[in-house]
Amino acid sequence: MIFSVVIPTYNRFGNLKEVLEALKNQKFPRDEFEVLVIDDNSLDGTSEYLDNLRWEEPKLIVLHQDHGGPAAARNLGISKSSGAIIAFTDDDCLVPLFWLSSLQKGYEMFSQAAGIGGYLEAPKEVLKNNLIAKLEYFETHTVYRSSTDSYLGGFESPAGGTNNMSYLKAVIVEAGMFDENFPVPAGEDADLKLRVAEKGYKIGYVPLKVTHLDPYSLKAFIRRSVTHGVGSAFFEAKHGKRPSIKAIVNDIIFLPFVFVKVFKDTYDLGLSFLMVVKNFLMIIGRVKYIYSIKK
Repeated sequence: MIFSVVIPTYNRFGNLKEVLEALKNQKFPRDEFEVLVIDDNSLDGTSEYLDNLRWEEPKLIVLHQDHGGPAAARNLGISKSSGAIIAFTDDDCLVPLFWLSSLQKGYEMFSQAAGIGGYLEAPKEVLKNNLIAKLEYFETHTVYRSSTDSYLGGFESPAGGTNNMSYLKAVIVEAGMFDENFPVPAGEDADLKLRVAEKGYKIGYVPLKVTHLDPYSLKAFIRRSVTHGVGSAFFEAKHGKRPSIKAIVNDIIFLPFVFVKVFKDTYDLGLSFLMVVKNFLMIIGRVKYIYSIKK
């Protein structure tokens, strides 16, 4: 078997059916991939839906765990998988029908790659009118440099987010799997990517879009930004850059420069202001992390 697709899910019953339909209908040989869905003790009917779901092809494996977060769920899926390559996406991400075939072509293009991935973007109609979706687009294509050109490199490669990523299973195991100690569902994918790159493996990027079914609401934006702040602080502490109050103050002082930098790139006042808001919310997340380790 070539691919095992691993998807952790928690309380996203509204999106899950559409996400799984896109995977079930992949334009890829039916006996060459399987789908493993790991329910993280959902409370919205997801568990019952999955237990009653039956596929003849491709093979569907439903697993359940006590609520432990996406890192633990992915590790459980990896441990039960049969494919040589583990492909990851999320329960609010709609993969194109040629997703697996495009990932496979990426490995054929970059024969030395240990991982191949693409990028995440809002639906076109949402991207036209939603400022939060536009900020995600800006970060994807300007900050992380996802473009129409394929790329092979190390940690700087645009690929790596588990919404649209794959790795050779043997490399994931060698790197030590996902770190289940991350206190929030953020940063564990970058951590695995860094450990893979530090072992000397190459990571390939291909211009392959997965559609984000996020609500792009202000409430979700605030929650995710703070969460990313906590996750980034844990990531930095793990890799030798322990967060401090001094660093937090420097981040606050730097906020006007963030506004100027984004405005020079976009000439969009709203987008520039929203990036400052996101950075401030991430600072709050970092402060939360510092407070938690001092308790």
